Order: sequence, then C-alpha cells, then structure tokens
Amino acid sequence: MILEERNMRVDNEPSARLSEQMGAMQYLNHPYHHPTIGWRHEMETLDRTDALDSLVAFYAPENAVLVCGATSSRMTWKAFAEKTYGKIPRHAPSVERKRPQEPPQIAERRVTFADPRVTQPSLQRTYLVPSSPRPKATTLRARRAAHILGGGSNSWLNRAHCHGASASRPVSAPPVPGDFNSMSPASASTARRQRRVARKARGGIDTVIATFLEKGPTTRRSSAPRAA
Repeated sequence: MILEERNMRVDNEPSARLSEQMGAMQYLNHPYHHPTIGWRHEMETLDRTDALDSLVAFYAPENAVLVCGATSSRMTWKAFAEKTYGKIPRHAPSVERKRPQEPPQIAERRVTFADPRVTQPSLQRTYLVPSSPRPKATTLRARRAAHILGGGSNSWLNRAHCHGASASRPVSAPPVPGDFNSMSPASASTARRQRRVARKARGGIDTVIATFLEKGPTTRRSSAPRAA
C-alpha cells in the first residue's frame, strides 16, 4: 500500500521527484532531507514486524497531540482528555525534544532532473531562511515581502519575466512557511518554453531580487500586498 502511494504521489509526478531531490540536497543535517513517505529502496524491505515496531515506538500518549476544535473551555477539554486518553499507559519516559540545526550554508548546490514526461522545462531555486511564528510582526513582514516579490501576476518577478513573448508560465515566490526554531525553504520558480531561456532566467531572478533588496517596495504596496 505504501509503495502504491509513493507511485501515485512521487514516482509518477516529475515535479515531485525533483522536489524530493532538492530537499535531500538542501538539508545537510535536518531530517527534512528524508522524504516524508520514505525512500523506495528502504520501503521495499519493510515487513509486518517493522510496522508493529514503529507502532509501539511512536504511537504513544507521550508522542501525541490532541487538537480541540469546539468552543468548550480549556478545563473541560483537559478533563475529557484525562478521562478518555489518560488511561492509556506511556510507552517510555518523556524526553526533551531537540531539533537538529542546519550548519551554515556556504556553497551553492544545483541538481538537474530530466524526465521524458516533462513537456516544459522549469527552473526552481530555494533558500533556507529562519522562520518563526513569533514575533508575529516579523513573520507578517516576511510574508508580505514574499507576496510582493512573487505572489501574483503583478509581482516583481512576474512583471520582469512573464511580459515577453518567451514566457509561458508565471514566476512565483511562495510565502515563507512558519515553523518555530527551524529552517524552512523559500523558493522562486519559473517555467519557460526552451531550456536556453530557462538558463537565462537564473540571471534575471538574481537581478530582480537584488533590486528588491536595494530599493524595496513602496509603503503603499507594503501595507497592501494583494495589490503589489
């Protein structure tokens, strides 16, 4: 079943296979360099015993999070959780969670992936950036900047690269994801009709980002990112 899921979500989708390779290359120390579903060559060796061992090790109260979606008070939910889930014994003593930290990124890394099913070459560039939901003001500014840079048809990247005859798809820079105390990828991507044009896009992205950092958006656009 897990192999079929991997076939459907990864192996049969060239863009997913490229993203998998980029993640493995980008994260040097953090477990994010492992695919969420796992590598095929390892999945093929798993058996029933491995599944049961994983169940015992990780599906335990000390490794669970209860999400409450109703409007009841915190004390009501606490009493419910203790009554319902408190009877389940722990599997092991609680341990302090320590998130692996990425070393300084000192070298550019590049991966090229080719697949006969791809009809339109694309270029994707990602950066590791500190991300945190706190303080909220800092996160909001980062998301606004990402949106203005590449979050829509009128963004800086899109206006610079997609108003010519050679452009075929928008250029985008997705908002910075929020994950406390970790490094998350921020990316800029573009797709063009010809490989040589995609190669030229690398320099174009550099130029737009450098101009954005030097001059920045106007105050009006900073306060209204949807109109950027």
